[in-house]
Amino acid sequence: MTHLAVPRISEPFRVSTARMQGFAGVFAGGAEYNPVFAHVPAMQSMVEATQAASDRPGIHAEHDFVFHRPMAAGQTLVTETRVTGAVCIRPGLLCRVVSVTRAGGEVVTTQVTSVLKRGVATLPEGLNADDVPERPEMEDFAPASEATFRIGPADVAAYAEAARDYAPYTLDAEAAQAMGFPGPVLHGMGTLGYAAQAVIAAFAGGDGTRISKLGVRFARPLVVAGDVDLTVVMERRGDVVLFEARTAGGDVVANRGYAEVAA
Repeated sequence: MTHLAVPRISEPFRVSTARMQGFAGVFAGGAEYNPVFAHVPAMQSMVEATQAASDRPGIHAEHDFVFHRPMAAGQTLVTETRVTGAVCIRPGLLCRVVSVTRAGGEVVTTQVTSVLKRGVATLPEGLNADDVPERPEMEDFAPASEATFRIGPADVAAYAEAARDYAPYTLDAEAAQAMGFPGPVLHGMGTLGYAAQAVIAAFAGGDGTRISKLGVRFARPLVVAGDVDLTVVMERRGDVVLFEARTAGGDVVANRGYAEVAA
């Protein structure tokens, strides 16, 4: 077994009402639950897994969730993450990792994360290409609903605190510029959190536990050097809501987004 095949096991994560509500409140005051919170217990094991493929900094490229059951206060979660494949593309190595989060042995969430390692031109030994997670077709995307969020540096800091993810390039202008960004950026999962909240408010009756699947491709970082508007445009097709997230200037920061909403 190669070092890439060895799963990364998270520290136990105790779910509390305060943590869930604190995270959801970043995106909507008074909200009880945002499903993107499922990323938090798995985050460190994901980072460790992608570092096994390459120790270069990674850029979050895509993320897909399957929510098998809602998180609940009092659960103790443990996540197992392993690298499942990769492919060399022009910018670098696109690694894919699968994370399975369990509570008492029962699966709560499965996540597939794609991370781009810029400048890496060869597949690590023992790692082969694998299939991209299946997503709904976006052909003829015709959004009929939208929601706009005003986001400022304080909101970026609030997300960092709620997720316990204090990446310097999201909070400090000099660190962001060193990474090639013109200013601090919102975490991709923060962008997805706003998109999820838009879907929850418009199509799930305000109940985040009704989201059974959620996925997106991160097209570009959302720079938040000052206040910016993020608009989530949506189209419902049966029990699936397709979405994109755009800036006021029309730049798409997240696309190929989808959320499956249970009845």
